[in-house]
Amino acid sequence: MAVIHVHGADLMMYSRVETQLAPLGHRVQRARPGLEGDVPDVCICDVERIAPEQAVADLRPAKLLGFGSHEQPEALRAARRAGFDRVVARSAIAGGVAALVDDLMI
Repeated sequence: MAVIHVHGADLMMYSRVETQLAPLGHRVQRARPGLEGDVPDVCICDVERIAPEQAVADLRPAKLLGFGSHEQPEALRAARRAGFDRVVARSAIAGGVAALVDDLMI
């Protein structure tokens, strides 16, 4: 399956992502400064906690899935403008990240 890096997410969100994806065979790793991991196929990023343009520059060729609060629409728009493959509300990640990752892997 895919190697998934999670950037900028709090521990609770990371746990939700891992709980949904690990049983499907994906290898989920929490990306933190100074920690090396496997080369990712998909990076899931909290666009309110990272710089979208820098993420695109640093994380390509991985597919980029951004999420953030629907109450912070400018952060979501900034990620779209920066070139993220998909940007969704936080609730979409919490409940349906497996389908989002599957769509990106096609």
